[in-house]
Amino acid sequence: MLTYTYRFFAATLKFSWKIFVIVGGLVFSSLGNAVMAMLNDDSHKTNGIGDLEKFARRASVCDEVSATRAFHNGDITSSELVNYQNIEK
Repeated sequence: MLTYTYRFFAATLKFSWKIFVIVGGLVFSSLGNAVMAMLNDDSHKTNGIGDLEKFARRASVCDEVSATRAFHNGDITSSELVNYQNIEK
């Protein structure tokens, strides 16, 4: 009887270890991905122009003239420029 108890305990321990290794690998892999994403975050690199300044420039576009000026500055795309040109016609 003691042999069966020992074998049952050993099998349970092996099974628990396998589950721990699998779940631990997933958790550590996720943590590693999160750390690497934080280290490689390029959102703070805006070439000296903050997000609020970009939004303020985009928000100031209200007619064809300001849209053309913003397009030449690279603040809006050509499809947005066409939308502003079609509003006045």
